[in-house]
Amino acid sequence: MAMWMDDIRQIIYVNLYYLDKTNINQVFIHELAHLLNFNLSQVQLWKKKYHEISKKKIIKSVKKDSSKDLATHIYNIRFWFQNFFIRVINEGVADYYLYLRNNEIIFGEEYFDQLYDVAKDEAYIVNDGVVNNFKNWNINISINRLQQDINCSIGKSFYKIGPHIIFTLVYSGLNYFELIKKKPFQLIRIYENYMVKNHMQPVISFGNDRGIISYKRLLSLLKEVYEKKKNHR
Repeated sequence: MAMWMDDIRQIIYVNLYYLDKTNINQVFIHELAHLLNFNLSQVQLWKKKYHEISKKKIIKSVKKDSSKDLATHIYNIRFWFQNFFIRVINEGVADYYLYLRNNEIIFGEEYFDQLYDVAKDEAYIVNDGVVNNFKNWNINISINRLQQDINCSIGKSFYKIGPHIIFTLVYSGLNYFELIKKKPFQLIRIYENYMVKNHMQPVISFGNDRGIISYKRLLSLLKEVYEKKKNHR
């Protein structure tokens, strides 16, 4: 209980400045849904461990070529990509709960199509923006600048993509209060499989190129930048 109270205080502190006074109840419902999700799935601890493992692998891979500083910058972009996929799930979980409490969810193909269309449009914008960031990059541009450009391309797109992912998972038969116990990448894989099985393109994908936004494809682009920068040193 003490841990929950500490988390609640942190949520109130962090969001106090940004609270819309005319909509404060909705904001608290959204943030408390995050709290429930974080405690049941332990996603924060898992995310920290996952990032630490990823960073060690990247630093170790360049141990012999004296490119640790470069590898650290590359890791930061990779971290942002990982965080984007995690935020898509986290924000989707919170928004779904808010819609559920407000009786704004209508189960059916029309509502599914509506959320899918919004998510697809946003995903194409994000993917095109990030791909252009990589295309426009050259060895005279700093990695930090590339990261800033990518951050701008991603923006707050997870708010438009997330509801579609979670609605699809529930629509497929997964209980909401069971799915919030699972890790984000587990849910992404379940989502991918459902979409492909039903002959639809996933909006996001993790270990393959099936999604409009593909984590695997983003890492390939990032690797190209790393190789160009490393060979130019």
